[in-house]
Formats: sequence, structure tokens, C-alpha cells
Amino acid sequence: AALALNDLGSLGRNRGLDPTHRIPPGRMLSLSDAVELFPPLAGTAADGGALWHDARIRRPERLTLSFVRSAAERGAAVANYVEVERLLTTGGEVQGVQATDRRSGLGLELRARAVAVAAGPWTGTLLADVTGHRRGPLPAQALALNLVLGRQLAQVAVGVRALSGPADDPVIGGRRFLFLAPQDNATLLGTWYAEDDGSDPRALVARGALALLAEFNAACPGLDLSPGDVARVQWGRLPLKAGLEPGRPNALADRARVQDHAADGARHLFSMEGVKYTTARRVAAGLVDRVVRDLGLADPGCRTAETALVSAYDVPAADPRLEARIREAVRDEMALTLADLVFRRTGLGEPPGPDREAVTAAARIAGAELGWDAARQAAEIEDVVRQAREPVAAPWEAVV
Repeated sequence: AALALNDLGSLGRNRGLDPTHRIPPGRMLSLSDAVELFPPLAGTAADGGALWHDARIRRPERLTLSFVRSAAERGAAVANYVEVERLLTTGGEVQGVQATDRRSGLGLELRARAVAVAAGPWTGTLLADVTGHRRGPLPAQALALNLVLGRQLAQVAVGVRALSGPADDPVIGGRRFLFLAPQDNATLLGTWYAEDDGSDPRALVARGALALLAEFNAACPGLDLSPGDVARVQWGRLPLKAGLEPGRPNALADRARVQDHAADGARHLFSMEGVKYTTARRVAAGLVDRVVRDLGLADPGCRTAETALVSAYDVPAADPRLEARIREAVRDEMALTLADLVFRRTGLGEPPGPDREAVTAAARIAGAELGWDAARQAAEIEDVVRQAREPVAAPWEAVV
């Protein structure tokens, strides 16, 4: 029944799509069919399975960059490695931001008729001095963590029930689905959640990595996963309900939050916190509509639902076009470091990589574009190798 409802609720999912991208209907699987697709299910309490198909974002960093490039092609002024430090206000109106160029140290004062803050987990910090709203006693964020294994566990994505109860899984409430998904020669495992107070995340990340491995091993003992299988740890922060919507305060937020802060004494200030990619475009369009109304501007209508994104494609590490792709990233995508290129512009950083030989070649190409000498190229290579080893997210200013 659930599969039928899923298909019924998405009848238009294939409209206008290339045949290679169409999503077929789901179906039930016998235990033997399920074990054939995923042998570690043998010996578990599973008595069958369900097969369904869905779309997937392989490289979210490329998608984010594509949003930026698409906006720039339509007249937006964009910047990289620029940190907003505070909002500028006069007479109860927000009139811009004070920022710093993190590469040069140069201070910047950027004036605007309206300011929209979409800074993810840093949104509350930026707003606090202007709105007076400080973090309350309830945790406002969860730390979410995925693991990347350096080998394939299956040819298809698999979801199994965790055995964890509410005490071990307070954010979701226990018995959540664990998913593993193949990606080239690697496997993504997810997701582990914990309440996060915003302090140094390293201990929480380390605990989460071990806990997620243990949950997969408990659900499917045949996996026999160990810390040595982990090639990389991916983590980030997501908003909790935190008393701002119905439900447990420490549960993940279900709704995006778009606020006009005029009632807080900050006219022309807006903020947005999203919760998922599938609603991001619509939420962003709603925010822009509010800004247009607030400023009394003529509304030309939103066209983002029909406008194709610019350069959402990626080039694999072994592709002969990679050299041209690296030059494009430096010239057109504001890549300033080798890490920008390896982890956020190309497929060079895909697990179980990055391959040192390919990274060295990329450093040579980027160095020719950016004027790096041999010492600088060597330093950039070592920084990439270090980042690939460390189980922490990139610094916030390096996300784009």
C-alpha cells in the first residue's frame, strides 16, 4: 500500500524527463530476492523487502555552486571567502553588512536596501545583535553525520531499520531507517544525529562515527564494518524544532523558516533556514517575494521553476576534459585553493581518493593559473592530503 501511495502521489515525476532519468514504480521483494540484491540481509530478522526508485544528488557541492553561477549569470554580484561579521543598522533599519575578505584581511562595508540572511547554523548568531534574540535553553541544532566507506557494499541503495531505541537516538526517537548507497567505488552510510550545542564538534563527530558503524553492524551483522573501512566522515548541522513548531523540541525541524524581522526592530531584515533540498527553490522564491513586497518593487514574477541551472555537471577524475575543467573552475568559479578544486569543484576528491598523482597534476594546472611557485604547490597538495584524512567538515568559509 505504501509503494502504491508513493507512486500515486508522484504521478507526474517523469513528465518531461529524458528516458534515462525516468523513475519506475516500486514493487515488493521476497526474502530471497532481497538477499540476492543485498547478501548481508541473510540471517537477520528480515522476511522480505521493497524496491523503489528515487532521484539522488550525487554532488551537492556542485549543485550549490550551480545555484551561485546561475545567479551570477543573471546579474548577481557574488563573492567567495567573504565573512559577514555584523549587520549595519540605522534608526531601526538594516542597511547592509560589515564583512571581511578572509584571503586579504580587507574590511568591507556592503550597503543594501534589504538584507536576507541564509547562513545555515550561523543565522542565529548573525541576527542576535540586531534582533536581541539570543539562543534559548533548548538546543537549536542537530549534528548530522554520514560515513564514506572506501569500497562498495552493494550495487543498489539499501535501507534497514536501526535497533536503537529513543535513549540512544533522541533526535529521531529510535528505530530510524539506516541507508547505504553506492557511489562509484565507495559507499555512503547514513545518518546519525545528535543534539548539538554549537561547541567544538570533534568529540561528537568521533562518537557519532563509531555509533553509526555499530548501528549498521547490529542491524546487519554480516556487514562486519570497522573503523578501518571509513575513508571519510561527512557532517553538518540541521535545525531542530526547538519549540518553534509542534512536536518534540529536540526533533528535526519539518518546515523551513522564513522570517521578516521588522517586529524585532529591524526593518528590511529577513532570514531563512531551510530543511531539505527538495523544497529549497520554492522557499527561496517565497523569501524573494517577501523582499520585493517589502521594498515596494514591481514583481516581474519568479521563473526559477522553469530555468535550467548553469554548469551542474561534473567531470570524473579520469576524464580527459579534467584539465579544462580545472582551468574553468579557477577562471569562472572562484576556486582559490587546491582544496577548492579537489573537494568542491571536481570529482578529484571522490573516495577512496584523492589520488596523489592526480592532485599533483591539478596543483600544476592551478598553479599556472594562479601564479603558484613550487613551494606553494607543495603546500597546497599537503593541505588536500590533510583534509582528506581528517574526519571533519571543511571550514565554513570554504564551502563555496
